Amino acid sequence: MRIPCLPLAMLVLASLGCGAADESQRGGGDMRSAKGAKKALAEPARPGAEPRDAVGAVAQGAADGKSAPLPRQIIRTADLQLIVNDFDQAEHHLRQLISQCKDCYVAQADISGSKDAPRRGHWKIRVPAAQFDAFIEDVSQLGVPERNNVDSQEVTEEYYDLETRIKNKKIEEARLLKHLEQSTGKLEEILKVEHELTRVRGEIELQEGRLRMLDNLTTLTTVTLTMQENKNYVPPQAPTFLTNVSSTFASSLGALATFAQRTALVLVALTPWLPLIAVIGLPLWLFVRRRQSARHAAPANQLTS
Repeated sequence: MRIPCLPLAMLVLASLGCGAADESQRGGGDMRSAKGAKKALAEPARPGAEPRDAVGAVAQGAADGKSAPLPRQIIRTADLQLIVNDFDQAEHHLRQLISQCKDCYVAQADISGSKDAPRRGHWKIRVPAAQFDAFIEDVSQLGVPERNNVDSQEVTEEYYDLETRIKNKKIEEARLLKHLEQSTGKLEEILKVEHELTRVRGEIELQEGRLRMLDNLTTLTTVTLTMQENKNYVPPQAPTFLTNVSSTFASSLGALATFAQRTALVLVALTPWLPLIAVIGLPLWLFVRRRQSARHAAPANQLTS
């Protein structure tokens, strides 16, 4: 029995059309899913979303196959020594710089001397890390710098290691608390758990204290400033041939004057001993003189005889 060709061809075309429609629908769904994923990645975090800490961000980046570097934690300090002509004016400008610097404050101040004598001031100033370089540059213009020492110490590894240890200790503390609440054992076992809980809490407090100190030192830098008043101060110039000649001549004269002074002091020191030297030395000298005269007289007597 023969099947008509026309109905068979229509049946084949219909099945192909349905398959293409299904593929088109699936492809459109995949494209919409990809676009939705890209949109979700491109969207910024919501203002109310809780921010992740640095260690959590690094762990998330490692899970996503990306490397997120940790913010560096650096302790920066500076030691400045300045010579100023007018101490009061320099101190006034310093206070203005501190008031203009946001979140700066004076941790320690010590001023000595009077208005009639050269004055000296010593300050320890805490400056935010972002304003450290600009503050030092402004302070250096208050006088003639004699010393400008800047030091940096990186504590990144210790900082984040402490964060991780604190988290682990808090997890251990939570487990101990849960065990203590659910414990129905003997008093001895409960006391052991409480003892272990006290130890863990002590370690957490010590590590948190160290972390707070590092955070304070890295957030606020320390600038130690010393200002010495010296009116009509002339900064030292580069030496020339004439200055070298004059300094050499002056040093030679100074050495000669020092030698003369020391010689005079020796003579002055020997003056009280002169009578004693005369009492002891004069008889000894006369005795030696007589012995020498006797030795010379003996050969002369032999020749005459």
